[in-house]
Amino acid sequence: MLTLAGDMDIATTDVFATAAAGAVTADPGGRIVLELNRVGFLAAHGLAAVLATHDHARRSGGSVVLVVDEVAPAAATLRFLPAEAALLIYSTLTAALAAPAPGPEPT
Repeated sequence: MLTLAGDMDIATTDVFATAAAGAVTADPGGRIVLELNRVGFLAAHGLAAVLATHDHARRSGGSVVLVVDEVAPAAATLRFLPAEAALLIYSTLTAALAAPAPGPEPT
């Protein structure tokens, strides 16, 4: 699980991307939980990094799920996700951890 705080923008996205890639590599096939409730600003660069992490995890046989309450600042940016992104978003960590793992990627 990665708990993120502060801004996810062009200045900070590389730090997140490195940590997220490390999490996927450390647990290939696992579920990576990204907790975004303390992210004050989720810029396009940050959103792109989240999507890249999701793609990396899926290619490794794993998944990424997001935890973000609907009133958290990051929730506003996540509304722009295309439906085909297929990211699972939960409002609480408890719900995210209790949810069954997503099925395999369709071929």
